[in-house]
Amino acid sequence: MIALLALIGIVAQSSSQPPNAPFTIVSAKAAGGGGEVIVSIGTDSARARLLQKATVVTTSAAVPATLARTKRLCEDVCPGTKDGRVCHFEAVLHTAQAVAGAIAVLPGIRDVRNVTPLKAGPDQEISQAEEWIAASSIPVGETGYRWARFPDGVYLTSPPIGRDFYAPPIALSSCATRAALPFTVLVCGSAEVLYEGRQGITASFADYGKASAMPIAHIELDGHDAFLVGLGLKAEMVIALLVKQNGKWRLTYREADYPLMC
Repeated sequence: MIALLALIGIVAQSSSQPPNAPFTIVSAKAAGGGGEVIVSIGTDSARARLLQKATVVTTSAAVPATLARTKRLCEDVCPGTKDGRVCHFEAVLHTAQAVAGAIAVLPGIRDVRNVTPLKAGPDQEISQAEEWIAASSIPVGETGYRWARFPDGVYLTSPPIGRDFYAPPIALSSCATRAALPFTVLVCGSAEVLYEGRQGITASFADYGKASAMPIAHIELDGHDAFLVGLGLKAEMVIALLVKQNGKWRLTYREADYPLMC
């Protein structure tokens, strides 16, 4: 199981519910001659105001959307317990045309151009461990992560705990490289680590969900180079927005602000 430090690190990549971060789509379908897209907005129904007007990014284009209504959903996450019933809100958006291949919803009317889905290349064996040891730290949490050599191999570490932040430790020998140009993902079974060249961007660790740090689509967003990334958190998969501004990557996403499991 992933250690507490790693969980804190994943959460600390972005601020709580950043206003410009994408919403992860719950469902999308044709409806009434147009389209209906549903996203989770968490426990605060007031977040729906961010979606009075919205932009749905699909695998081929961007489609404007408007807020139709919100709805409240409740479920027994932990049946039989006092606080096991959990409630949150979803926003129902309408589009003038049916939406095919919807990836994410951006709040507001955004200038999205040149949507290009990314196809990951085949996994390749890592031949030079030193180039990853020399790579920049992955800026997750307060301390970040980086590869370090030990007498028995090269492992992902997080100072000051070292390689024991995760059990069992993540060995570079268990990883393969997977190209999703211009990025490289180190796929390590229990972890995925995203790089541009040898610049660390983010990491995802398997816990109750799947490890994923895989770019899905390239877009031009309000004149900036940007990517949509499938990011695995502790117990959910979200769509993150990765934008390059002033030569630096900034990652934002929305995570559930309510319990997803018992």
